[in-house]
Amino acid sequence: PNVFLSQWAAEPTVYKPLGLKKDIDVSFVGMCYGNRPMVKAHLDANGIKSVFAGYGWPGGAVSFQDMLEIIDRSKVCLNFSDASQPAISQIKGRHFELAAMGACQLTDRLPALDSYFSSDELVQWNDMDDLVVKIRELLAGNPSTYGQKARQRVLAEHTWAQRFDAIFRAL
Repeated sequence: PNVFLSQWAAEPTVYKPLGLKKDIDVSFVGMCYGNRPMVKAHLDANGIKSVFAGYGWPGGAVSFQDMLEIIDRSKVCLNFSDASQPAISQIKGRHFELAAMGACQLTDRLPALDSYFSSDELVQWNDMDDLVVKIRELLAGNPSTYGQKARQRVLAEHTWAQRFDAIFRAL
């Protein structure tokens, strides 16, 4: 059969560091649904400055370019593995896009990600309290080192060119 298992990837000529000043502590760009509003409220309640942007958030949807700039300006970028259907988690393209941009990525726990990124490239959180602890630890340290390592991993293993090359070689 001509069925190939592949994973998301990133296009590094589009998703790349922009070199903007890191003036946002924590950000998330994406739709407002599921537990995301509770996460934002928990961060606010714990004094963590964050920017949440996208459809359903108070600021509304942002352009693609604005999304790239928010990510590049952020010290820590949150990511969520939840689907729009409750209780379904999945690897998403954004995991690879954030990494390609050299962003320090903090995502909810998804064991399948361990096959694509190591713990010094992408940080995972277990619950709301762990999220706050990890944000504070990252902001107290040098979060950019995670992003730099994640970008190197994407360039070495997770670009769309590499994904399609593997499929064409298998044909």
